[in-house]
Amino acid sequence: MTLSIEQLESWEKETRIHLDKLHEVDEMIKRKLVDKNLAKRMGTVAEDNVQILISKLRNSLEDSDVPQICDVLDKIKSKESDDEIKVELEKIAREKGCDETFIETIKNYNDNILLLAMQVIKKLLKQA
Repeated sequence: MTLSIEQLESWEKETRIHLDKLHEVDEMIKRKLVDKNLAKRMGTVAEDNVQILISKLRNSLEDSDVPQICDVLDKIKSKESDDEIKVELEKIAREKGCDETFIETIKNYNDNILLLAMQVIKKLLKQA
């Protein structure tokens, strides 16, 4: 894989920031703390930034030895079912020889699916 662990970790931090911003926007809307249109614009910016990060990640993995990851990232980008994506990530991890503990981590993961995909990619980078 051409992606470095350092670059992946940097993008992971950036993703967390944008996901936190999306969560904040949802809270502001719920509590009626800001104008709904302003909050939606703020959310759109954060969502656009997440989509850009997915594209960067996908582009850096296109010529890797795990092209299936690109398919998973495409599914995340098009907002397909998290459960379906988890199954794909589990399959990739199994095929690449990840241990059962890690497979169970994938199965039981309840946070953002992009962050899970990044964890799987990180594990595969460390194994390479």
